[in-house]
Amino acid sequence: MIFQFTAGQEEYSALRREWFTNRHGYLLGYDVTSPVSLEELYDLREGILEVLQCGTEDLPAILAGNKVHF
Repeated sequence: MIFQFTAGQEEYSALRREWFTNRHGYLLGYDVTSPVSLEELYDLREGILEVLQCGTEDLPAILAGNKVHF
């Protein structure tokens, strides 16, 4: 299992193609207190789909929200 945590930092965008290929699945996390982080996640998802050249039904991914306090 490999985790790439970039927190949306743009300086890592050049490495995304390498990170997206040859993976069995994706865990996409976002900050539930920030609508912008969810919007950015859509762009990330589209980037994965573009690199893999597949449709949404073929993408093994889990969406996870963070920062929920009980």
